[in-house]
Amino acid sequence: FVDFTLEKNAAPASGKLTVFTNPQPGATLYVDGAARGKTPVTLDITPGVHTLRVELAGFPTKEESIDLSDLQPGENRRRVISME
Repeated sequence: FVDFTLEKNAAPASGKLTVFTNPQPGATLYVDGAARGKTPVTLDITPGVHTLRVELAGFPTKEESIDLSDLQPGENRRRVISME
């Protein structure tokens, strides 16, 4: 007879975040310092506090924090970042 226990070390379930830039799409989005695509972009993201930065030629770089601590699995949050 063999007795064993499996432990599950699952990462927090992710939801989605869609980021738009206004008035101009096409900004590069960085999440926690890593490039994640050009706006508008939808990406998988884990719950918690994250730093968003957007960069687009001709506009000032914008950086802000977003608190997704209560993000539910499969939920899609939207964020519009003004480039002006």
